[in-house]
Parts: sequence; structure tokens; C-alpha cells
Amino acid sequence: MFRPNKKLLSMVIVVIKYFFILSGILLSLILTLGVIVNLLDLSNSFLLIGKLGSFASNQFYYFLGLPGLIISTFSLIVLSNYLIKKENKDISKKILFIILITLSFGGLLKISKDFFYLSQYKFIGFIPSKITELLIEQIAGLLGTTVFYLFLLIFSIQQLNKNLLSSLVRTLGSYFGKLKRLRNSSAIIKDHEIDNDVIKIDVNNDKHEIVHAETKDVVNESEAKSTSARKSSKFSNFRLPSLDLLDEPVNQPITYDKDKAIEKAKRIEEKLSNFGITGQITQIKPGPVITLYEYRPEPGTKINKIASLSNDLAMALKATRIRIIAPIPGKDVIGIEVPNDLRETVYLKELLSKDQFKKSSSPINLSLGKDISGVPLFTDLKTAPHLMIAGTTGSGKSVFLHSIITSMLYKATPRELKFIMIDPKMLELSGYEDIPHLLHPVVTDPKKAAAALKWAVKEMETRYKLLSDIGVRDIDSYNQKIESNKDYDVLTDSLPFIVIIIDELADLMFVAPNEIKESITRLSQMARAAGIHLIVASQRPSADVVAGLIKANFPSRISFAVSSKVDSRIILDSSGAEELLGKGDMLLLRPPNNLVRVQGAIISDKEIEGISNFLKGQAPPNYNSEITKSYEEDAEMESLNYEKDVLYEQALDIVKQTKLASISMIQRRLKIGYNRAANIIEMMEREGIVGEQESAGKPRKVYL
Repeated sequence: MFRPNKKLLSMVIVVIKYFFILSGILLSLILTLGVIVNLLDLSNSFLLIGKLGSFASNQFYYFLGLPGLIISTFSLIVLSNYLIKKENKDISKKILFIILITLSFGGLLKISKDFFYLSQYKFIGFIPSKITELLIEQIAGLLGTTVFYLFLLIFSIQQLNKNLLSSLVRTLGSYFGKLKRLRNSSAIIKDHEIDNDVIKIDVNNDKHEIVHAETKDVVNESEAKSTSARKSSKFSNFRLPSLDLLDEPVNQPITYDKDKAIEKAKRIEEKLSNFGITGQITQIKPGPVITLYEYRPEPGTKINKIASLSNDLAMALKATRIRIIAPIPGKDVIGIEVPNDLRETVYLKELLSKDQFKKSSSPINLSLGKDISGVPLFTDLKTAPHLMIAGTTGSGKSVFLHSIITSMLYKATPRELKFIMIDPKMLELSGYEDIPHLLHPVVTDPKKAAAALKWAVKEMETRYKLLSDIGVRDIDSYNQKIESNKDYDVLTDSLPFIVIIIDELADLMFVAPNEIKESITRLSQMARAAGIHLIVASQRPSADVVAGLIKANFPSRISFAVSSKVDSRIILDSSGAEELLGKGDMLLLRPPNNLVRVQGAIISDKEIEGISNFLKGQAPPNYNSEITKSYEEDAEMESLNYEKDVLYEQALDIVKQTKLASISMIQRRLKIGYNRAANIIEMMEREGIVGEQESAGKPRKVYL
């Protein structure tokens, strides 16, 4: 009995499918070109699309007219997209609404022709014209037909892109809704009132409503105090980077499925009830990365019992990780943060284009990202006043570091801001080498880093002396007094802010723990008023790296995804960072102990390179050689004043006699330990008596 080969059969089916797809693409292209050719009244159109194509397109144009261009173009896009990406989601639904858009658009053209006496009847199309005549003459009349077509057109467009009309409304509201924004910003938040898109749930009536409220630009206490534009710098020839150097946002706003969100809310209530916990989901707040469900438990319920069920809820919702906020500060509800099926990418250009960032007077204003409701967040490093960052590999820590550096480069000239960058890994900060904002080349040697931090401490003390001589308390007052009164001979120029960026604190603490710890502690305690600020990053916030005294002086801390609750408690003083999703998902700790979940902005290496090249092209760096001079002097003094071992002369005689030099030989001949013999050989190497160790187990060269 003949049995067909299943593999061969499947291949034939695939070939047939792709044949029809390619044929559909070709036909759609021909029809699209045909409509355009007819609109332009081009003769000899068969030379472009052939006689058969010309006949098909002419018939298509006759029956559908100009609206037919919608169907042919849409078909071309959908089929091409399926061929490339294999995406065929809700295709039948899309086709239906495209047909409705085509007919309603054609009908409106017909009505416009009859009302405004437009010429060229043929381009409206036979089918839309006949349907419109039928509706006007026998069913709804001219007014009713017009209203019907408008409703059908708007409804179909809204179904194809549910965010289109809401975005249009918000855009118009930005021009005409100023009074509404002022009212919203000052209103007291009551039950079921929110700042962003929220699904409000009335459990008793089983009604659900999505409220679209305008998104605020930023939430930043310090920036509210200063909304005027920053004064132009004396560095008049220096131009700040253009936003054109940053990538345009390519993602579309995520469309939230209300029904799916409500279904998850019911699943949460059901799962908690299985553990004997009763309560209600009162609000659902969708955001770019997660959705926040506010759950109000019945009186008498222990909060800790709910907080321990995060893994059970994650399994019930088929989510990777769930974070529970028990309770939400200032509310009588518990927050349950559930990851979205689709994540919205936050682009740095989107944040830096906000008016609040542009009008900020601070040269060290940092763009952090967006909170869980999609509200852009900025913070002034003056008020931070230092920032500690932690996160494992792949969590987004390095990208975030680049984004905040870039935000400062977009605000300050080299006269207003200087950087000291310390990068022991020699990878992350090399892209900023030789920009005019640098005080010193990027420091990669941990010992030189210790010297640079010591210099920063001395610079802090020098600046405090300058502040005291003039009788001011901080760098802003000092600069204002210097610029307004030129009689001062203390300094001919204003003081720039200095931001010290350390990419990996653990590497420095391993080489010179005492020096690094002492310098960072002094700077974090006292350097704020002198205009010196620290941004310190560490891959693993262990207790030996993030010492208690250091952490106490970093009230602003950020944690990306970490491996354990212990690491989260070290950096944030609470758990939660171990539940983050990675790729820029972070928790921001701001005084007083307020945790905010933020999605960081993305910036590519290409963007960093473009910005650095733009800055390098305007001015060369003016490096300060004093920053690491102490390290070089210490190394030289160590070499000159090295205390010779009492057995050094005996060891030198042995080397002269044997013409051999090795640590093991000196050990045996002088009967001393390994470390002492190694020090003697190293001293001989410094004096040029013996050469370097070329390979293990072989004596060194003797030059006597």
C-alpha cells in the first residue's frame, strides 16, 4: 500500500504556500502601481506592469478607485511582513477593518463629490459610489450616511491601532489642556484616582474602566525649584551636543489588553484565597515594563503571609518574577508587580528632549529613566549628593552608567564640569578618552586610582579654604560671587563641578583597600559643598566592598538585578532587587528610604562614539598631571630609599661567582625564606644587576 512521505508532503505544502505568498506580493505591487498610474493618467502603463497587469489594475481601479490603494498597499505590507518575520497575528481581523476603511473612505469621497462638485468621477470607484447612493437614497439620507461613514472610519482605525486616537487626544490636550494639567498636578489623590492609565475596578458592580490621564514630564523635587533656563557659559565657543546624535525611538507605545489584565487580577485573588487570604484588587496600573496590581486585604490579614507568596503567584500568572510591596508607602494596599508580556524600550533621546531637562539649571542633572507608570525621572546630583550603583552582569548597570554620563555631557561645558574616570576593567569608560571634560586620562591602574582619590581629597580641602576666604557655604554661592564681583583676587575663574566615576569598586578595594576606603569616606562626607561628587559602581555589593561607613554617606543608591536577597539588603537595606528583570530594570533608593522602580534608558556604543567625537572636535583636553603625581613620586622614592637587606652583599657575591641568579638558589645558599630571597632578587633587578624573569624555573640573566 502506498504511503506518502510526510517530509516530502510538508515540503510541497511549504512550497505551495510561499508560491501563493509571492504571487500575492506581486499582485499587490501591480495593483498599487496600477492605481498610481491611473491617478497620474500615464499612457502606455502596460510598459511598466505588462498588458495583463494593466488590465487587472484598470479593473481594480474602476471598481474601487483611489480607496483601492489602501487595500493593495496593506496587502503588500502584510504579505511582505509575513515572508520576512513569519508574523500572521489576527490577519483576518485586520483584513476586515481594512475593507471597512476602504469602503468608508470611498463613501466619504463620493459624498464630497456630490456636495463640493468634485470632478473626475472615476477615481472614487464603482463599488463605493453605488453603496453610497443606496444608503443616501433609500436608507439614511445624506447626513445619516456621512455620520455612518465617519463612525465606521474612526472605529476601524481605532481597532487597527488602539493607541492612535488616544495618542491624538493626548497631543491635542498638551496644547489646550493646561488648566486640566494644573488641576491634576494639585489634586489630592483619592480612591480610584491615578496619574496614568489605570484600570479601576468596582468589585461590587463588576465594572471595569480604563482612565487615560496625562503623563507628567518628570518627578524631581530639586528641579521644581529651578525651571528657568541655565545661563550661558563663558565658554561661548563651545557647543553642547545635539539630540540628533542620539538614536530615534523606534518602538511604538505598548497596547495594554484590559481584559487580560483583569483576568490576571482575578487569578491573583483566586490564588490568594487558596491560601486563606481574602481581599480585592482595587486598581491596576500598567507601565512600560511591569503592571502594578493594588490588593487590599481584609482586616486582620498578616502582611508577611502575603509577602511570602511571590513564587506561588509567579507560577499562577506564568510570570518570570513577581515583586510584592507590602504595603505601598502611604496606602492601605499591597502592591503586586507583574512583568508585562511585551516590554517598552526607553530611549535616552526621549528623556533628554523633555522640557524639564532642557530648562534645568543644574549642569549635573541625571536622566534615570521611567518609573512603572511611564513617567520620566531625573535627579540632580547636587541633592543626591553621591550615587552608588550595583548589579550583576547583564543587568544594565554599565548602560545606565553611560546614560547618566551622557546626560551630564548634554548639560555642561568643560568649564562647568570635569570628570575623573576610574575604570580598572579598561573596558567601559575608554570611549570617553580625550574628551575636553576629563581632568586626567581614564585611570585604569588601581594604585593610580588611589592617588587620584587622594588628590580629590586635597582639592576638596583647597576649595573649602577658598569658600572660607570669600565667606560662602557652597560652590554655587562661590561661583555667583566670583562672576558678579571681579575685585576678588583669590581666583580668576569660577570652579567647575568635579564628578568622580568609579566603574568597579571591588577591583580597587582588592588592591588598596585602606587608601580607597579612607578617600571615598572623606569625599562622601564632606565634598558636596565643594562641588565634588561620586558615582560608584560595583558588580557585587558585598559587605567587605560596600563598607558600612561608605554606604552611610551614599543616601541615594541604585540596584539592578542581583543574585540574592543578601546582596539586595546590602545595597538597598531591603530585599527586592533579587526579583528584578534585568536589562535596565532597577530600584532607586532616595531619602528617606523611598524605593522607586525605574526602567533605565538605552544608549548604544555608536551613540557614545558620536558624542565623544563631537566633543573632541571642539577642544582638546587640559589634563592635570598633579592628579596621579603622588603615585609616581611614591614609586620613585620607594625605588631610591629601598632598605637593603643585611644579606644583600653576600647574595651579590654569590651571583658574581656563579653568574646565576634565582630566588631558589639564594634561598639555599643563604638559608633564608622565599619572600626574603625574592626581595633581594627584585632589588638586584631594580639596580640593573640581573634581568627580568623570562620563564618559570630558569635563572635570570646576570649583567656583571
